[in-house]
Amino acid sequence: MSDNTPVIRRTGRPSDYSIEVAEDICELVVQGNSIRRIAELDIMPTESTIYSWLAKHTEFSEKYTEAVQHRTQKYLEECVDLADNMPDGIMFIGLDGRLYERIEVLQLSVQERNEAQLQPIGLTNELINKRKLQIETRLKAAARMHPRKYGDKSEVDLTTKGDKLPAGGLDPETLATAMRMFKESL
Repeated sequence: MSDNTPVIRRTGRPSDYSIEVAEDICELVVQGNSIRRIAELDIMPTESTIYSWLAKHTEFSEKYTEAVQHRTQKYLEECVDLADNMPDGIMFIGLDGRLYERIEVLQLSVQERNEAQLQPIGLTNELINKRKLQIETRLKAAARMHPRKYGDKSEVDLTTKGDKLPAGGLDPETLATAMRMFKESL
């Protein structure tokens, strides 16, 4: 994640709830920060204080939930960007270890290329695996934060009305009707 931490001018860790601090926390969440990471900032409340505020203050809890939804959408958009921005074919590595895409090398002057001492390499397994891990991590985080929307489906609706099945199961006649409706839908 990029370091998008806004400059917030306060002294010491706040412990008393305030709307301003709660809004700052939500903004940091939207930017992709976790509560753990936010609590590491000296100007923010501790992790336990933030969770306490979430439990006690409905308005903050609602804004936080909305911020998490925005962060999840950001993660999903990052997955697309990571996949789409995978370099094509040949890359170059400089003396300092920096990787250059072919288009970047073409934009360098001859002197800059010589100074960087660029060596051609193909796409590395390390780079491909790193991108896969970045994408998988974001997808798993999205599924964990919003399992109904982004998680694996774990229930099958046998009633066409969305009603839940009774705890004791279905009587044979209802089950037969549901199975017939299913077959007809194929």
